[in-house]
Amino acid sequence: MHARRARNTKLPNAADHRVRLRPVAGIAPGIYLTVLYGCALAALLFATLVVPGLRWSGSVLEFTSTPAGATVSVDGQFAGVTPLAVRVAAGSRTVTVAKDYFQPQELSLEVGGRILLSWPLPRRDAQHVELPLADPAGLLRAALLELSRTPSVARIVTDAAGDLAHAAEPSAELADRLLSHAALLVEDEAGLAALLTAHTSLSGGAPLSAAGLQRLVRDLGRFAGDSPRLPLWLAALLPPEPRAELMASEWYGTAVEQSRRLAAAQPGAGPPPESPSDTVTIADMVFRPIPAGTFVMGDGQRLASLQEPVLPFEAWPHRVTVASFYLQQREVTKASFARFVAERPEWAPDNRAALVARGLVAQDYLADWQDGAPPAGREREPVVYVSAFAAEAFAAWVGEQLAAAPDGGGWRARLPFEAEWEYAARGGLHGQPYPGGDQPEGHLAAPGAGLQPAGYSPPNGYHLHDMLGNAWEWTADWYSPTRYLVTAGAATAGQTHALLGVGSRRAVRGGSFTSDPRVVGVHTRGSQPAEWCTPVLGFRLALVQP
Repeated sequence: MHARRARNTKLPNAADHRVRLRPVAGIAPGIYLTVLYGCALAALLFATLVVPGLRWSGSVLEFTSTPAGATVSVDGQFAGVTPLAVRVAAGSRTVTVAKDYFQPQELSLEVGGRILLSWPLPRRDAQHVELPLADPAGLLRAALLELSRTPSVARIVTDAAGDLAHAAEPSAELADRLLSHAALLVEDEAGLAALLTAHTSLSGGAPLSAAGLQRLVRDLGRFAGDSPRLPLWLAALLPPEPRAELMASEWYGTAVEQSRRLAAAQPGAGPPPESPSDTVTIADMVFRPIPAGTFVMGDGQRLASLQEPVLPFEAWPHRVTVASFYLQQREVTKASFARFVAERPEWAPDNRAALVARGLVAQDYLADWQDGAPPAGREREPVVYVSAFAAEAFAAWVGEQLAAAPDGGGWRARLPFEAEWEYAARGGLHGQPYPGGDQPEGHLAAPGAGLQPAGYSPPNGYHLHDMLGNAWEWTADWYSPTRYLVTAGAATAGQTHALLGVGSRRAVRGGSFTSDPRVVGVHTRGSQPAEWCTPVLGFRLALVQP
């Protein structure tokens, strides 16, 4: 068999293959391809640079305003908030620039346009509008309301101060009210910096400077009746280095010494009632008389033991005078609240969704109730899962019964103020951390025992039970962390400060069955959003003369 001889086969080379275009109508390919490419490029440029101008002709209008944050409407349609850039079609346009409490400005503009390059490089026109402040008092009212309802102290203070500074004749009274109200809510360095910046806007001077701080303290002191506790407030807010410098000053030392003398003096109060004969009873609710008197709020015992005194805002001792009133002997029970719900079905658990929608309660309102009623066998426990608004509705219902009683028409029911609550919780004792003295009793002596029937603890000197433990209790005061340091006489006669007529958080007192007696005493303050409903939060009522 003969082997075949391999043949040398030559593979085709792509370079040997060429495509040749033929002339079209006698026109060489190089010419008609150039024309085609040119037409395509021209179409692309026309579509990009001309067609947008044919479809829409106008300008980009750039609006700024003093103050910023004004709304802009073009021909009655909302366009945005300054600073703003908006595309506006060519023609005669009416533009309105407005902001609450400022005089609105109306502009009549002839908006131009162009066809060429209208998309990549539109025509632009800048407009700046000055808005005169028309209602300074209304602006301040709105700012104070917002300030009380939100924790965003820094933003609100600086915005409101910047707006008030645009008044034709700035009012020193309005500036004082804004700064003093803000001081009641400032509890960190950012808030203090905002307060300084706001003060600078309203009074002139370099922001965040030593001179600015001095002017702020002077102005706050003037408004607060030259409160001697201002350095104690500043020491809790300043950064470490300036805080150390302040605490080494005579000003701070004098304030601390005054507080120590105040705590040591322990002004007297009226004697505790010796018999329960002078009581008011409404259904199953017993109210005990609390005599008028003067006492020291705060943690004087802790202050006396500190080598380098730095206390939380509320712990600094301060003297308070309280008028006589009645306080409920025990916390409001589930049984009492059930009677209220039966007569006021709008507050029933079945109506929870409507109450939530109105902002009066949270989703867990009366969450421990079953089929619209308290759990069987637990009717004597304090009612919990109730908001401050629900507690006040209950107080109004009790007040109606008082008015109908022959001997009750001269009293009204409400939540106690913080000063009233602490004064009553002390039971005539002074300088002690607990209602019975220096040792915890009742719930605080056995934390974790769970919610117990109202009246579980031994009575204090005013015959009141459960003033510490069982359930935290709502008060009538909107919460301010600094009120005792910034203002003079902020809690005199048990009244909440006039500037704090509304807020976001209510002050709560008394601890609960979960509280540690090492950290909760009669002076301890807490705060909760007013609509919250928790398993450790209830209330008791006070009776006062109108």
